[in-house]
Amino acid sequence: MVIEVCVPVAPRFIRLRDASRFFGMDKNRFNREVRPHLTEIRIGTQGRAFDRLEVEAAAEEYKSRNGIPVAKPSRRKSSWEIKERQDSLSAVGSGTSPSSSEECAFARALEQAMSGKPKSIDGAQLEKLAHPLRKSDYGAYVIGLLREGL
Repeated sequence: MVIEVCVPVAPRFIRLRDASRFFGMDKNRFNREVRPHLTEIRIGTQGRAFDRLEVEAAAEEYKSRNGIPVAKPSRRKSSWEIKERQDSLSAVGSGTSPSSSEECAFARALEQAMSGKPKSIDGAQLEKLAHPLRKSDYGAYVIGLLREGL
């Protein structure tokens, strides 16, 4: 008797038609406010997609710029009113969100390490690449996998 176990796998690329729904916004707002800051990947002759890791990083940046707490403000200004917001996705600023280039470099290294091809990167190098992502859930997950020995 053979039992198959199905493990859901998140796709690496998010199609253009699905990207606006990922952000919970209409396609016009997505095209105007988010799409210019993402790297577009061609799929076939007409298909367009975006790297899921880059989309998640852009969502975090969008949230940090536009998000406000739900709680009622008190008489004095709350911290979200005082905090300076980053003006654009491309502007340099402080925060915990890793840059998409670091995330993409890490993702490429991880794919290479997990593929059947000869490995040209060791676990220490991979962990060094993962270090900037350690504060995100994904980064913590990957570092945990590395420490367990993949």
